[in-house]
Amino acid sequence: MERNQSISLDTFPNELSLILALLQSPDRPDRAAAALGLLESGVDWRIFLSLLKDHRLYPTLYQSIQPRERALIPTEILDTIKGLSGHNVLQMLYLTSELDRIQQLFEENGIRSLLLKGPGLAHLLHGDIAMRTSKDLDILVPLEDFERAEELLLQAGYRLDGDGPRILNEWKIKRRNDAYYHPEKRIQIELHWRLYANLGKEPSFNELWERKLTQRFSNVPIHSLGKEDLFFYLVAHGAKHAWFRLRWLLDIDRLVDLGIDWTRVKKLFEAYHCRHLAGQALLLSSVFFHTTVPEVLKPCLFVKKSQSLASEVLPFIRGDVPVDPNKQFNRYWYHLLSHRHKWAYAKRMMYPSFQDAQTLPLPRSLHLLYFPLRPFLWLWRRIAGLRPREA
Repeated sequence: MERNQSISLDTFPNELSLILALLQSPDRPDRAAAALGLLESGVDWRIFLSLLKDHRLYPTLYQSIQPRERALIPTEILDTIKGLSGHNVLQMLYLTSELDRIQQLFEENGIRSLLLKGPGLAHLLHGDIAMRTSKDLDILVPLEDFERAEELLLQAGYRLDGDGPRILNEWKIKRRNDAYYHPEKRIQIELHWRLYANLGKEPSFNELWERKLTQRFSNVPIHSLGKEDLFFYLVAHGAKHAWFRLRWLLDIDRLVDLGIDWTRVKKLFEAYHCRHLAGQALLLSSVFFHTTVPEVLKPCLFVKKSQSLASEVLPFIRGDVPVDPNKQFNRYWYHLLSHRHKWAYAKRMMYPSFQDAQTLPLPRSLHLLYFPLRPFLWLWRRIAGLRPREA
């Protein structure tokens, strides 16, 4: 495949290039030479460890290091990576145990649920829940069952860590999930009622449930997205976050080899106007991990927007955004949306939000007034936010 020349690892530190080389399959003919060459050229191990932790790649990398490479890595560095990986084993076992409990709780109450990432994704991609990191559990439930599922979490000791009061059902329209935290277990669950916040239409829960994948790696069967829906979801998720963690691109690389129906994947991206997102993800994955791009998706690589979006995320991956990070991310995020998605986003912006209720508290009987008042309340917040602080 002819790669976009603007997407290059030349601007990346040697330490990140070494991480990528060590993650390559031992069967690749150029892997050994590339890794050994980088090891012998001099490595700043402090930077190496920092990047390894930032990109959450230490469990996979520790298992990938070959004997000749291991001999060139300082013992204390290997011990640190081993310690991080050992801690992750305990974390993933802990999350899996809680996942079992929540899965059973929902099933006993007649609530269907789909695990989006976490231990299920680790097991699918690597055959081992400890080969990928995860800080929380992302669970999707039907919108009609969301409030009942939320009540069950609250009864189980979780506390809502939400964005604010719910008015006029705006949460159903403007958000996709709420977060819940268990103060004693120190576990966070993100309970989703939709997959995406800014892509307009998406597959219904019933469609996703019909195509679900069931895995058995714990005490109870765990249901998750089918492979085609999972690929679509992971691409959209990584794009939304500007792929600032290479772990997400490694997920794409590993998923490509799992026997996916790529014709169905292509139809998903076309149906939801996201071909440029597929192109961006596969361009990046092919550059960083030498991913073999499925034939049916190769045309996505040459979409101009795919190439420009792939170039735009490189500073976020390197962690050296030269200007205001928020401003640059907002510019990137808006560029990410298709014209149809921008129109859907504009319509959602006109709907009142909990921030309007915080700006001007009104009794419930007058909540409909937030519709005509929304532009003025939004403008007031903007002015107040830009006003210099008084001494």
